[in-house]
Amino acid sequence: MRKRLLVYIVLPLIIIFFLSGCRYFFGGNYPKLTFESMDIVSGKYNKDTFEYEYSISGTALNHGAPGEFRVLIFDYVGRWRNIINYGPIYIDDKADFDVSWSTEMPYDEKVRADFYVIRIDGEMKKVHTVEF
Repeated sequence: MRKRLLVYIVLPLIIIFFLSGCRYFFGGNYPKLTFESMDIVSGKYNKDTFEYEYSISGTALNHGAPGEFRVLIFDYVGRWRNIINYGPIYIDDKADFDVSWSTEMPYDEKVRADFYVIRIDGEMKKVHTVEF
């Protein structure tokens, strides 16, 4: 009786548990990031603060394994330099993001946003780049 219980109930449950874990931890399963919406404000001059405003916001969709994503903002002043690290943001199905900043000098369309996805084990790779 105990062998039947082990063979017909416990063993299949253990197999299902390990196979479902393989989906998330093995084979390089990163989140697959797409965008439902994205709004960009590039260099809007604010007369009250005498600064140029920049922002990138939107909704990201995930069609892959759960994980996180990060947005890195770069400006170009002789070379690309990182000015803002936004995230990591956990994403299962859908996540909103909003990055805003202002400067006293305009960037003259030399701003880049890189989107990185982060797997559950911490591995990170770049998936999208937006220049504005």
